[in-house]
Amino acid sequence: MQKLDERSRLEALAAFAARLRDKEASFGSMVGADHQGTTDHPVQMPYWKSSELAVAFVKMAYDTNWV
Repeated sequence: MQKLDERSRLEALAAFAARLRDKEASFGSMVGADHQGTTDHPVQMPYWKSSELAVAFVKMAYDTNWV
């Protein structure tokens, strides 16, 4: 893995600023709790589904050693 300088790391983080400020931005939502619990439609526990923005942000955080 390439070691990035602090400026490059901060630029990668700052690149998400406008997208994260957008009022329509979402990191994801809970999905999957829409069945009645019958034999044909068993209960499905809800789970978190990350948005494309969240996936890209987390990837950037790992790629630039924030995580």
